[in-house]
Amino acid sequence: MARDLDRRDFSESRTSAERRRELDGLVAATSSEAGLLSVDLPQFAVDRVDPTTNNPAVITFAPPPREPTQRLEAAPGLVADQPADFVGRALQVVDSIGAPLGLAPGQPGEFDADLSVHETTSGARIVHLEQQYKGIPIFQAAKAVRFGPDGTLDALVGRTITIDDDRDPAPKLTAEEAVMAAANFVATPDEDEQGGVELTDEFGTPVPSPTVDLADFGPRVLARFLNRPEQPTVLDSGPFHEQIRANLVWFPLDIADLRLAWETVLTLPGGVDQYRVLVDANSGETLYARQLIQSVRATANVFTVSGAQPRQSLSLPVPVGAYGVPIPQDLPSGFPADWVDGDSTAGNTTFAAPDPEPRSAAPAA
Repeated sequence: MARDLDRRDFSESRTSAERRRELDGLVAATSSEAGLLSVDLPQFAVDRVDPTTNNPAVITFAPPPREPTQRLEAAPGLVADQPADFVGRALQVVDSIGAPLGLAPGQPGEFDADLSVHETTSGARIVHLEQQYKGIPIFQAAKAVRFGPDGTLDALVGRTITIDDDRDPAPKLTAEEAVMAAANFVATPDEDEQGGVELTDEFGTPVPSPTVDLADFGPRVLARFLNRPEQPTVLDSGPFHEQIRANLVWFPLDIADLRLAWETVLTLPGGVDQYRVLVDANSGETLYARQLIQSVRATANVFTVSGAQPRQSLSLPVPVGAYGVPIPQDLPSGFPADWVDGDSTAGNTTFAAPDPEPRSAAPAA
């Protein structure tokens, strides 16, 4: 099937010394303004700049001076230490430091909060915010606001998109047209398949490429919610494994190029592959495609029965035939597959890569 695609250019860092000085100036100005307005905002600093957006990726806050036993005051009308209080405080923080975050003058600070506040084993709380523009989510623009175990504001991590001018949220393409464009993209064989290269799984077993027949496919809308800015839409599955979901998002192709796009998820027949595809809502160009079903390779040194025999080194995942149980006839070809394909992974708050030297991992208790 089609290869993963991302039309954003991550090859060069856009961060400069001039931008760092500009951000430091905005931090100082915001801190001074907060003092003049008697806004309770701790001292803060930009620790790291996102090289793709030129905006802060990590902001840290200095703990306020107070006695160790002193408790923080709750926001008006809220109960201290309750999830709603942390959500309200997180929204107040991003609203107070819009300029240092990278918001342009006049750009509204639109952030949608996840009401489920995450609590770590240390007692820290984390509130997740999604940046929006005109009520439509901005792709992969999210912030995580961390509060320490004592409730003090600790750090703000994530990506913010600057929007300098007005953008039209009305798509020229319908959801049906965008889904059809996405379906044609994932149904196109990649270079290896076109060249006749045989694909195999981790055990060397040939894996047939999943296919989807679009000959009679015409996306049909089952439900559409035009009263919401992102226009969530559900379409019939057609030749795909599941019903198709689509909605509008903003896709930051470059610092100065924000595209309105239809985001859709397509699950191939048999559920063997699933793609998230973003199609430009005006031109129909495929901007982004990512395989959502991933895999991982690992080697385990384990007792295969009950300890009566020595440990054996096994490649994971273990073939289904090794379990000595009946094998269902409807399993997809190549099952079980890997979870990860590649040499690195990245998320809103985590960047990870394999160690060049093999390391052992302790089992969970």
